[in-house]
Amino acid sequence: MSETLKKLREEERKSGTSKKNPWVAAVLNFLMAGVGFIYLEDEVFVLVGVVLFAEGLVNTFLALAFASILEPLTVLLSLLFGVLWGGVGYISAEFVNERKQSREVKVKLPERKRGKSQS
Repeated sequence: MSETLKKLREEERKSGTSKKNPWVAAVLNFLMAGVGFIYLEDEVFVLVGVVLFAEGLVNTFLALAFASILEPLTVLLSLLFGVLWGGVGYISAEFVNERKQSREVKVKLPERKRGKSQS
């Protein structure tokens, strides 16, 4: 990797402007609801992600405790909600990327130079 690319990536990490991959957020949310939101590193989405993750752990524990995890309806609902949260994770990642990009554009606008008046 070139030195310039390393510097750009380091600058992105420090400034928080690195883009998040929507597919990673979608797959993480599909596997375990909330983890894709935590991956986005946005304050609101992290809070939602932690709540969903905790709720998912409680549901998994209850399903195992009552031995209903292998019932067809439970499996079908788990897949349905996995796809749903995966889609929401994908859309959320695109939203976060657009918001970061708009902030970056506002910050990096060049200042207008004022010409010196000649008297």
